[in-house]
Amino acid sequence: MNNEKTSQRNILNKNPYERKVLKMIFLFAALPVILIFFLFWGLFSDLIYTYIHTDLSQHFMDRVLIFSALILFYYILFARFVFSFVHRTFGSYERILQELDNIISNKEKKPLHLRKNDFGQGMILRINKLIQEMPGKS
Repeated sequence: MNNEKTSQRNILNKNPYERKVLKMIFLFAALPVILIFFLFWGLFSDLIYTYIHTDLSQHFMDRVLIFSALILFYYILFARFVFSFVHRTFGSYERILQELDNIISNKEKKPLHLRKNDFGQGMILRINKLIQEMPGKS
């Protein structure tokens, strides 16, 4: 049971739908950050190399490090919100499919439930109405 909780909390152990969505979001979020970093490096690298032996380069490098730290901080916050959103959207998808398969094969006929903050509550209410109205197989 402890292994199940550990695997659910592991970021790399998401269902395939979550993994695809996260990969696309982080790819599209990382590309602008990388482009901005190289743009700033291209614009100001001559300045750094020109004034490498003066006090001006150290002042500029301090600013670049602060800027890089802010970008990293932003990306960490962005990642936290994205993981939360995607997990609330796709986290229970596989479990719902398994429960629906069990209902279809008439193994069990119980209502479906989502976590309190998950998206799709309206869909689950409608599926539960269908389950209640569905006649049993004879």
